[in-house]
Amino acid sequence: MQRIILFTVGLAILWSLNWAWGFSGNMNDTRAWFDAPAAQVDDVSQRGFPSRYDVNLDDVAIPAIGFTAEFLQVLRVVYNADHRIIVLPDQFTLMGQPVSGTGFRASVVRDGDFVRITIEGRDITLPQGLRAAHGQISMIPDVRLGQYKLFVAFDSPTLNGTPLAAPIQMTADVTLPKTIDTRSLTTVLRGLSGWGDTLVTVVTPDETLSNLLLDPMTGTLSGPAPQSAGMDALLEWVRSLMESATQKSARGS
Repeated sequence: MQRIILFTVGLAILWSLNWAWGFSGNMNDTRAWFDAPAAQVDDVSQRGFPSRYDVNLDDVAIPAIGFTAEFLQVLRVVYNADHRIIVLPDQFTLMGQPVSGTGFRASVVRDGDFVRITIEGRDITLPQGLRAAHGQISMIPDVRLGQYKLFVAFDSPTLNGTPLAAPIQMTADVTLPKTIDTRSLTTVLRGLSGWGDTLVTVVTPDETLSNLLLDPMTGTLSGPAPQSAGMDALLEWVRSLMESATQKSARGS
């Protein structure tokens, strides 16, 4: 019995030392990733013993994408540095636009030189009158360098109080000059700056509309005319949202 107790205590001490060894490294890596001037962060703290590293960043602002939040939490388990969960508050701004909801989470998975990210939330309210019981955005690297698939989905959506045919799914083929360098926020923003014209497909139970062309520089969406009133209203929402975001971004630059 004494040997079992000593063995258990020894393991606990070794694990504690291992956690403490990685504590400062994880903290420093997180601070460095949110580097200035790309991000403005008020305070950074960390907890999570014995099995996690949970970093809390207070009053976060990323001016280049019009993002502000009261806090961000970057969570990971000790034994896996390639998968992080980012927790967002119930209210934040993106591209200068207000977003609200509950349970906002982003899953960020590194696989070699590539990173997959999925963001989801519940009871979402977006600008220009769109609401949804659940929403999800995923950005996944494609087989070729600089190629990405962007997926957007909404369940039980309403637009200015009017129900839309559900679910709504949007797919975009994104082409960048090269694969995004994810070593820091600065390199990520630099990689996204080369985002050019993007082909978009929108799918609802009533209609599928392909070969829509989105110009992220001007916020314009052009292409085939929709055949259903719901699709027409949805595309008008996308146009107004993109144009508003582009104007706010231009004023802030």
